[in-house]
Amino acid sequence: MIKRSRVLVVFLTIILVIPLYSCKASPQQVSVDPGGDEIEEGLLEARGDEIEEGLPEARGDEIEIVQTVTYQDEFGYRHLHGLLTNTADYSVGGFALEVLVGGEQVAEADSDGAYSIAPGAVFPFNARLPQTVTDLDDLEVNVINIQRGLQDPVEMEIIQSKMKSADGGIVTLVGIVQNNGSSAGLIYSARAAVYASDGELITTAQCQVCPGYLLPGEEAPVQFLIYGHPPSAAIAKNEIFIAAEEAVTVAGLAIDFNEPVHSYTDPAGRFHLLGDLQNNSDIVYSLALTGTFYDQNGEIVGAAAYKLPAYSLPGETSPYEFVVSDPLDSIADWFLRIELARTGEFRTPVFLLVHNAGDLIKNQYQWTVAGNTVNDTGQTLRMVTVVVGIRESGTGKLVGLAHYIAAGELPPGEALNYTVDIYPDPAFDPANLEEFVLLLGE
Repeated sequence: MIKRSRVLVVFLTIILVIPLYSCKASPQQVSVDPGGDEIEEGLLEARGDEIEEGLPEARGDEIEIVQTVTYQDEFGYRHLHGLLTNTADYSVGGFALEVLVGGEQVAEADSDGAYSIAPGAVFPFNARLPQTVTDLDDLEVNVINIQRGLQDPVEMEIIQSKMKSADGGIVTLVGIVQNNGSSAGLIYSARAAVYASDGELITTAQCQVCPGYLLPGEEAPVQFLIYGHPPSAAIAKNEIFIAAEEAVTVAGLAIDFNEPVHSYTDPAGRFHLLGDLQNNSDIVYSLALTGTFYDQNGEIVGAAAYKLPAYSLPGETSPYEFVVSDPLDSIADWFLRIELARTGEFRTPVFLLVHNAGDLIKNQYQWTVAGNTVNDTGQTLRMVTVVVGIRESGTGKLVGLAHYIAAGELPPGEALNYTVDIYPDPAFDPANLEEFVLLLGE
């Protein structure tokens, strides 16, 4: 079967922000200086010169609370969850929640990125209350400091979703969100709500795998971990809510997903997907990836996010690994994408260092790779990232990946010792495998 992930080039036109690393088996010591100062990592720009000047202020009464629920978790904290709706005929942006008990404020929370709530749209909210709050008979929730949206919202549709329960009352909810608008959309917030059979709210959740930027017609995965709610409340249905607003259309990031890839199930029953990326640009990137995983029927069964721990150097390949809780026999296909909202250009000099081999201990289940490197860049390094991979001899297939980050100053001429444990696919004979080490200093 041809996997959907095998080749993907993402196009961008605006500056991004991303970390990665080189993947050559015998790296040479080379400095890469893209010029300029380091850019702070952040989201893609949503607003441009087209913002209307003199936009009226929000009235302050646009948001109405629809439903609330409170419960106490196993650690003794009380939680407030609820749903609100935008009753205005324009989108609203950020806001704050003020929680009062007996007329006294006990908690305050911001909207946590819930911008561009469309007219008539419903959206979840939550707040954790202090342990000293025990009496909730006179609970009051006020929405304050409401802002008017500066850009039009973008319609995002959940085209697939699946909920799975595990031991301890933990529920995983995965879905696919699609941009149904005619403009690119910057997603500010993704949240979920689950309900009992009578429609009463049980709890809400923030996303663990969160899409950030979608072109018109584009899809991305979203995943939630739901826990801490009363075990007596049986979940009967769920909803996923996305808040997004128009963003500039971007084009031009030349990153390819290379072949071959390797997938396997580890002894704990988790699915692993390993492969390499090719940076075909002249830019040092910090890369964030997301993966959507499907069964034989094309239904989503899992989602994962991966932030490459080092930097993607121009013309180099960089290894990646996704891990999903479902085993290989339930995953038949996948789609990988670069998450542009968490990707960017890195403008601090990056140095490719030399691995001086030390001890190597390898068996079927664990390899221990030890070595050192010397800082002969002539500059004090603030961090060194050590990436260790294991490939199948002959094919070059990546079958194991791990990394270690040494933070702190490394002056010129000083050595750094490191030891990294790595767990390759145990199905391979260690005699048919070989390790590689990549070191990037910044």
